[in-house]
Amino acid sequence: LAVAAVPEGLPAVMTLVLAIGVMEMAAENAIVKKLAAVETLGSTTHICTDKTGTLTQNEMTVRYVRTPSGGCHKVKGEGYSPEGDIENANVPEMEWILKISALCNDSHLRKDENGVYSIVGDPTEGALVVLAYKGGLDVQSLREECPRVGEIPFDSDRKMMTTIHKCDGKYYAMSKGAVESILAVSSYIQVGEEVRPITEEDRKKIIETANSMASQALRVLAFAYKEMAEPDEDTAEKDLIFVGLVGMIDPPRPEVPGAIKMCKTAGIKVAMVTGDNPITAMAIAKEIGLVEDHEEGTYITGAELERMTDEELRKIVKDTKVFARVSPEHKLRIVKALKYHNEIVAMTGDGVNDAPALKMADIGVSMGLRGTEVAKEAADLILLDDNFATITKAVRRGRIIYDNIRKFVQFLLSCNLGEVAIVFLAELFGWGSPFRPIHLLFLNLLTDSFPALALGMEGPEKDVMERPPRDPNEPLLDRKMTFLMGATATFITVAVLSVYYLVKYVWQFPHDVAQTAALATLVIAEVVRGFAARSEKEWILFTPKMFTNKYMNWAVFISIALLLLAMYLPGIDRVMQLNPVKDIRLLTTIVIASLLPALALEVAKVWYGRRYES
Repeated sequence: LAVAAVPEGLPAVMTLVLAIGVMEMAAENAIVKKLAAVETLGSTTHICTDKTGTLTQNEMTVRYVRTPSGGCHKVKGEGYSPEGDIENANVPEMEWILKISALCNDSHLRKDENGVYSIVGDPTEGALVVLAYKGGLDVQSLREECPRVGEIPFDSDRKMMTTIHKCDGKYYAMSKGAVESILAVSSYIQVGEEVRPITEEDRKKIIETANSMASQALRVLAFAYKEMAEPDEDTAEKDLIFVGLVGMIDPPRPEVPGAIKMCKTAGIKVAMVTGDNPITAMAIAKEIGLVEDHEEGTYITGAELERMTDEELRKIVKDTKVFARVSPEHKLRIVKALKYHNEIVAMTGDGVNDAPALKMADIGVSMGLRGTEVAKEAADLILLDDNFATITKAVRRGRIIYDNIRKFVQFLLSCNLGEVAIVFLAELFGWGSPFRPIHLLFLNLLTDSFPALALGMEGPEKDVMERPPRDPNEPLLDRKMTFLMGATATFITVAVLSVYYLVKYVWQFPHDVAQTAALATLVIAEVVRGFAARSEKEWILFTPKMFTNKYMNWAVFISIALLLLAMYLPGIDRVMQLNPVKDIRLLTTIVIASLLPALALEVAKVWYGRRYES
C-alpha cells in the first residue's frame, strides 16, 4: 500500500519539465535565472516596461532641427548612414548645434566590410554623430582639434550632459539634455548672430515648439553652450546660451502592438515607465496601442510623483499607463504601490540604479544587450534581444508550463490514488492483492513517468492568453483538479478490480494470471488516459488532435513496449512475476476495460466545464 501511495516519478518529472521550460524560454531570447520565476511569470498581472529599446527599436534618427532664427530644418536620410543633408543649414545657430552633437558625445560611427553603418555607444548619441556628419563636419578631426578637458556626465536627476573643450585656445562648455533641464540653466539665447538674454516669452515659445515635436513621437533634446575663462566644472552648467532643439524618431518595434494587444486579452496591465518627455511617451503609447486616442490624462510625471504621498500613489497606480520623466527611485515607489494591491509585477531596467526596483518586483527583467551587470545580477529574467514582445512570450510560456504541471500532477496522483484504492479494496474484499510491490514500482517509475513527462511538454491550451492571470495563492489541487482526479481514480479502480475479479473468480484463472491481467489493464488505462489528460477543457480522445503531441506518442509506445517485454520476454517475466496473457478473452477484456478511465476523464472534464466554467 505504501508503494502504491507514493508517486516516485513526480520529483524527476517536475524538475525535467521546469528545466525544459527554461530551455524553451532561452530559445525565445528569455533567460530565466531562477526556476521559481517560471511559475511566477504565469501569474504576472502588471508589466512595467521601459520605452527606449524595449518598446522601440533603439535606432534613433534625427528628423528635425529647430533653431531660434531659422525655424524648422528637415534632416534627410535613414538609420545611421551619414548620407543625407540638412535643409537650410546655413543659419549661425546650426554651427553650434552640430559642434555640440559631435563633441558632447561618447559614441562613434562604424562602417563594416559590407558598407553598413552602426553605432558604438548610445543610440541617441549615435544619431547626433550622424547629424554632425550630415552637416558637413569631420567628427574625428573636430574631436582632435577640440579635446575634452572636463565632463559632467548625464544622470537621471539632472537629465543633461555637459562637456568642456579647448578650441583654438578658448574653453567652451557644451550641453545637451531634456528641454526643461537645459532651459533651467540657460540665461541667454542665440538668434542668428545675436546673443541676448532669454525672456519668458522665449521660454514659452521653446516649450510649445518642443511639445509640438514631442506630439509627433519625436524625442526632443535641447542644446546650449558658453565660453569659459577656465575649465571649471562647478560653473559649467550656469548661464548657458540656448541654440536650438533636435527631434529624433525611434520607431516602435513592429511586433510590440501585437504583444500589447495580447497582454490586454490576457488580463495583464502594461505601463510604460520612461525618462522621456510625457508628450513623446504618450505619442508612442498611442502608436503601439497602449493608450487609446481618447485617453489623454493617463500619464504621471516624475515631478508629480515627488509631490504624491504613498497613499495617493496607490489610488492611481493601477490605472496609470504612462509614467514619464521618472527616475530609478520612482520605479521603486511604483513597484511598491502596485504590490500593495497584490499585483504580480514585472519591472524592466538596465541601469545600476534600477537594481532596487528589479529586486522588489516579483519578476525583475534586465536587458541583455544594454543592461549593466548589476541590473542583470538583480534580475530574475534577462531579455537577450531587449524586446518587450519577449516578455509577453515568457509570460505565455510560464502559463503553458503551469498548465502542464497541473496536467502531469493530476495524471500521476490520480494513478496513485487509483492504485491505493485498488489494493485497499481488494484486500478488504478478501480477494488478495492484485499487485506485487515490484509491479507498482514498475508502473510508477517507468510506464507512468513517460506519459507524465510528455504532458510536461504539451503545447498551449487554446485560451492560454485569453484568460485572466491566475491567483498565485490558488492551490494547485483546486476543486477542478480534485474532481478530475477523483473521477479518474474511481474509474481506474472499477476497471482494474472488474478485470481482476472476472479473471480470478469468474473464469477461474490462476492468481498470477489475474495479477498480470490487472497490471496490464492498469498500464494500458494509464497510457491511453495520457491522451485525454493533454487538455483540461477539450475532448482529445479519438479526435484529430489525439496524436499531435509526438512526445506522448513515443511515451505511449515505450510504455506499452515495456509492458509487453515484462510480460512476454523469457527471464524478465519471471523477475517481474508475471504470466504471459495469451487467451483472447483476457486480451479483449483488458483492452476494453483500459479505455474506460480515459473516456471517463473526457466526459468528466467536459461536464465540469459546462457545469462550472460556462
